[in-house]
Order: sequence, then structure tokens, then C-alpha cells
Amino acid sequence: MFRLTAACCFWGLCALPAAAADKATAAAAPRTPPGGDEDDEDDDILAPVRSAGDKPATTLAPAAVKELKVGLLPMVPLGETSKTLGDQLTGEITKAFNESATVELVALQMTSAGSTATTDVAAAESAKKEGDELLAKANTLLAKLNFGKAKKGYQLALAAYEKAAPVLETATPLIDVWLGLAEVAARQAQDDETRTCLSKVVALNPELELDKKRFPGLFLTAHRKARDQLLKGERARIFVDETGTGAHVVIDGRPTVTAPARVSGLLPGVHLVRALREGQAPWGAVVVVEAGAEAPVSPGFLAKDKKGPGEDLAQNKLSPEAAAVVAAAAKAQGLKGALVGAVTKDGGKVMVQLVFVDAATGKVGLLPPTTFQAALLDIGIESLKARARLEQLAAATDVAAFTAADADEPLIAGARAGAGVQVSELTLKYDVKISKDAPAAREVRGIDDSEERAPDEDGDRAIAEGKSGSRKTLDEEKDPYAGRGSVGTSAAEVDGDAPLTEQGWFMPTVITGVVVGVVAVLAGTSVALVGFGVIPDPRAAAGAQVNVALPSAAP
Repeated sequence: MFRLTAACCFWGLCALPAAAADKATAAAAPRTPPGGDEDDEDDDILAPVRSAGDKPATTLAPAAVKELKVGLLPMVPLGETSKTLGDQLTGEITKAFNESATVELVALQMTSAGSTATTDVAAAESAKKEGDELLAKANTLLAKLNFGKAKKGYQLALAAYEKAAPVLETATPLIDVWLGLAEVAARQAQDDETRTCLSKVVALNPELELDKKRFPGLFLTAHRKARDQLLKGERARIFVDETGTGAHVVIDGRPTVTAPARVSGLLPGVHLVRALREGQAPWGAVVVVEAGAEAPVSPGFLAKDKKGPGEDLAQNKLSPEAAAVVAAAAKAQGLKGALVGAVTKDGGKVMVQLVFVDAATGKVGLLPPTTFQAALLDIGIESLKARARLEQLAAATDVAAFTAADADEPLIAGARAGAGVQVSELTLKYDVKISKDAPAAREVRGIDDSEERAPDEDGDRAIAEGKSGSRKTLDEEKDPYAGRGSVGTSAAEVDGDAPLTEQGWFMPTVITGVVVGVVAVLAGTSVALVGFGVIPDPRAAAGAQVNVALPSAAP
């Protein structure tokens, strides 16, 4: 009980400078539903927090719908052609073909058994809204020092945000929740839990600097030490597999590379991983990865385990089995068919071969091979013939317009096969450094009385003790009483790892200060009572007599 009370007192004293500003901010923020009582909210952590200015979303007029929709898979590079070039061509071809008045290219969704289901965006948005309300509610409860309900609120908010991962553009909501949990633990002097929660904050954003006006010095020190510990330790990796091919990978709100991808250099802990693929609903998840380990994730945009056409196309071919998989995916998506293709580079020329797969029959139709300059400046003009042929095939009702896929026929004559699906590699770099170790706390050396008692060149305070004494230099950060006037600053810390009530400054600055204040008040009260004659004066009526005995003179 003593430890808990002391921890709460300390936090309250440290937070006094920011209390007025926080109170003004809280007063301006609408936390209570119109007509409701703020105190009533404590009874139900799930009570929604809504603003009186909420308005229904505006509905936009739907865009014109084209007659035919055709799926498109990302271009597969052959030989030494880069994956980046293939992704760039996929985007440029989509723009060029969509200038057609009749045919619209959309991303082909090729989910399969065992892969991740398509994201329910509406459910994710609803979960995000719920998380925002729960976070606001928990913050209100924490401000009232209702730690039990505040902790429950943060935990519920965390669960809601995990469901909303596909639509979380940044990791800020997750960071706010873990900071709230850390503050709840710190206010109750739960040191281990505080460090655990702060480690989650650091993993999500190592570059984050906490607000010095909001948090006391020991909390800031705990955050810094949690960051230093993770930075010194072994890093972690996240692998986004081939089911995310063509999708842009975003980790903790930081754009990285195109999937399939292996992102290393991550701090161990929780991470927000999202995969964004044009034309498809976003995918996201909160992933936990251990130090030195790799966490695999499967967005599920494409079929897994070589069930799709990717491996075939990488070998410069398209088998009937792969074509059947593409046809089934297009049919399930309600499309007329789908385009697949391969790309290779020869000197300053880029060659592309596109194949249209009919959704109804699984048969294929070749589009005219297209050659672009390496700069792709002529992609719009060179795509006209291929786009015209696609319109013919998409509108064709004659089965004779299509042929069966042939695994023995190369797509691009003379092109070398690739090595399969290429994996992008990226190592994240953070703009943060490990804190420097504090210098030696004390220096001792002999001095003479004649030596000038000037401050050291480095600005440290000097204490001189007589001719045979010593000269001691105290580092401000190591001086346990250097920051007594501003409790909670970094200068007042002694050991950030020790519990709050075991800090060296705790007794003289908090308890002794309170005792001295009480004694002073009691002393002042006694003087006043004597002055008014309520109690007798304890002093003697006459002044004290001092007798001094002098030694007698020697005879």
C-alpha cells in the first residue's frame, strides 16, 4: 500500500506543470455524449464517445461502368530483367489499356484454399472507429486515476485496432494504446510491466520521442532504456510471401518494397504489416516477431504453393493447368477473362507478351507482342495494337478466336527463363542512436590552498576540502540532489531500474519534505497560541544566567 501511494504521489507532483494545459485541452475536447453525465461513463467502458458534430458521410456519384471488365496479373520478369521494371510496366499498361471506352483492367484476385480471405473493409473501418472510442474512454478514465477500468479500456482498444489493421495507415493508434498501458503500470509502480509496454512502443517506432511535459523523468528514462536495449540486441525479419506478389508492403506506416519481400532490420516486438495492391482491398495484420527470427505473412492476393501461373510465366511459358487457374479466378470475380504476361529486356528495348485467358473456357488468345523503349515514353502508342486485340477477344463470342494453352511454346522467342518469383530484400534503417554512457561520476585529486578554486573547464561543479583534502567533480546526472527543485527531471534520477520507492532521492525529496513542512506548520501554530495566551510560554520568566569560571593566576 505504501509503495502504491508513493508512486501515485510522485507522478502527481511530476505532472503538476502540465496539469493546467492538460485540463484546458480536456475541457475543449468533447468526451461526453450530448446530454450525458461524464461520471456515468465509468460504469460502462464500452459506452461510445461521439461528437455532437458527427455528420453522415457524403455519397459520391458512381463512375461510369464500362461494358467489359478484364483481370490483370503483374508482369513476370524473364532472365535478368528486374522485378521493379515488371511492376512499373504493370502500372503503365493498366493506364494505357484503361483509356479504352469499353474495356477496364482490374487487379485479378487469385485466392485459394488456405490463403487469407479478402478483407472486409467495412468491418475494418468499424473496428477502427470502435478502437478510437475505446481509446478516448480509457484516456478519460486514466485522467480520473481509475486504473482498473482504464487498463481494460486500453486492452479492448488494442483488440479493436488489431481487427482494423488493414485500414490503419500508421501505427500511431497502437502506440497510443501501449503508452496508455505503460502509464497505467507506471502509476501503480509496476516496473516490469511498464518496461514491457514501453518495449512495444519502441518496436513500433524507435524514432519516437516522448513528450517531456506529459511524462515524468523516470518514465522518460524507462523509455530510453527500453529503446537502448532493443537497439543493442538482435534484429528481426518479416517475410511477405508470394501470395502478396505485386503488392506494396508497408510496415508500421513505413512504405518498403513490393512483395514478395523480406524486410529485415526490424526491432523485435509487435509490428503493423499491410499489403496494398491496386484494385484490391488492403490487407493488414499485427505481427509479433522474436529477436533473430523471421515472421512469414500471407496476404492471399494470389494462389500459393505454385498453384498460380507465376512459376509458369517465369519459365517463359503458360501451361493449360495454369491457364485453368487464371480462368477460374476471373470467373469467380465476375470477369470476362484475364491478362497475364511476361517481360524481358534486350539492350535498350523492353519486350512484352500478353496473353488473354477466357474465363468461360480456359482457352487463350495471344495479343500482338509489344516492344517499348527502355524509358517507356512510347508505351501509350505501342500499346494501341495490343489494346485493340484485347477488345476483340473480350467481346468475341466465337470459340475459334481462342486456342488451348501450350506449355511447349515460349511466350517470347529467345528470352531466357527466370529463376522463379523474385524476392525483394530491404533492411530498415532508423534515425536513432543508442544513448551514450554517462561519464565517470567522480574525479578525485589532491590540491593546495593556493590553487585557484575555479570551476572545471567542462563546467562541472567543484568542491574543495582544505589543504590536505580533495577536489571532487560531480556529474549533474549522477548527483542525486542536483534536480531537487524540479522532481521528475533527468537530473533527479539515480537508478531508473530500481522501483520508485527505492530511489535514492525518494526519502529526502518527498517524505522528508513533507515531514519538514508539517513540523513548520506545527511550530507556527504553537507560536500563535502562545501569543494569544491560549497556552503558557514555555520559556523562563528571566533570561538565562551564564557563569564563566576563570582559572586562577599562577602564584
